[in-house]
Amino acid sequence: MSERAKRGDAWKAILGQKLASLQELFQSDPDRLDRLTAEVAGVHFDWSKTHLDGALIEAFEQLADEREALAIVVDGDEFLGLITRIDVLNWLRRRTQP
Repeated sequence: MSERAKRGDAWKAILGQKLASLQELFQSDPDRLDRLTAEVAGVHFDWSKTHLDGALIEAFEQLADEREALAIVVDGDEFLGLITRIDVLNWLRRRTQP
């Protein structure tokens, strides 16, 4: 990841976050499964079995706001990038061109 991508308060919060064990997270948040699962267009998403907690979710939301992103892309522990509004608009433009 580039140094430019790591700058900012959101990155500092994410990189400095101490990860709790899944057992600790489930014990401290009895509604975790309900809060971190969703059904979208027939696809079931379950983030409850990740190390996300309130502070980390807030930091990722701040990062997305700073970058005007719609989504944060990760592969396991590796940050791959952000999908921005511009990325979506460019993708839509390419799809509509003959």
